[in-house]
Amino acid sequence: MSRTPRGTRTEDRAGDARAKARTSRAGAPAENAPAGSRVREGDAPRGSRVVGALPRVRRLRPALAVVLATILAAVLAYGLARKGSTDPAVIRRTPDLAGSTLDGRDFRLAGLRGHVVLVNVWASWCGPCREELPLLLDTVRRYAPRGLRAVGVDTRDGRPAARAFLEESGDGGFPHLFDPDGRLAVELGAFGVPETFLLDRNGVIVRRRVGPLTEEWIEANVLPELAA
Repeated sequence: MSRTPRGTRTEDRAGDARAKARTSRAGAPAENAPAGSRVREGDAPRGSRVVGALPRVRRLRPALAVVLATILAAVLAYGLARKGSTDPAVIRRTPDLAGSTLDGRDFRLAGLRGHVVLVNVWASWCGPCREELPLLLDTVRRYAPRGLRAVGVDTRDGRPAARAFLEESGDGGFPHLFDPDGRLAVELGAFGVPETFLLDRNGVIVRRRVGPLTEEWIEANVLPELAA
């Protein structure tokens, strides 16, 4: 049995060494890659970050911000419509509303000077408008002897649907301006329905209610104005 001379390697050991070297080079990270070079997505080790993904995330940020802002605005609008709120920052304006009522008569808001007036913006398709109407009608009936008047503004609605709404719920005996294009609502400063504007005896807006009317709001705002 012959021995391999000292200091020499067998052909099998040499082949194993070369195979291990190739495996080591293929699986090693690209530590010596030139600066600024990118690792291709298919060649990147599992769990590593692909450089090209970061710009895509940055491009998505503005779109995500717009979506979140839209959702937040919708939630706030829904909350106002359901719970209502009193807007303390009212610009003291004197609106000069004029137009045709749902029953075809001419009407001008200036003709109610000398009275405290509730201008209620509503629509037949508005659920909260239907909910608040009994309170509005009762308030006008109770405080009419003290000088309270009301005007409805039926906005972005159809005349037949609006008339059916009032026949079912009652019109309160006060005029309702027909505002199919929303022009009168914009002139008042309304952003939705229902909204109610309280005018003093000089026709100046002194308070604004966003959302359905409540007895608390009427007691805190309408009654002091009637006593003024």
